[in-house]
Amino acid sequence: MAELLRPPPRPSLGQRLGATFAAVTVTRLLTTAGAVLLVAVTAWWLLRSPAPPVERSLPSARSAGAGPRTT
Repeated sequence: MAELLRPPPRPSLGQRLGATFAAVTVTRLLTTAGAVLLVAVTAWWLLRSPAPPVERSLPSARSAGAGPRTT
């Protein structure tokens, strides 16, 4: 009767690690790598510096012939 009330012994660290690594499959590794890559690309896309405005590349009106007028 005493054996029925006693909890099973706790598995050792090696047994727990073995069970953890046994559950890892190629599909899980690829899915995890894809998810990490997706998060990294999304973070880069959201945190990158914005492109300069288009107005900066257009010529300025005063630089196109802003010299003194000769009449």
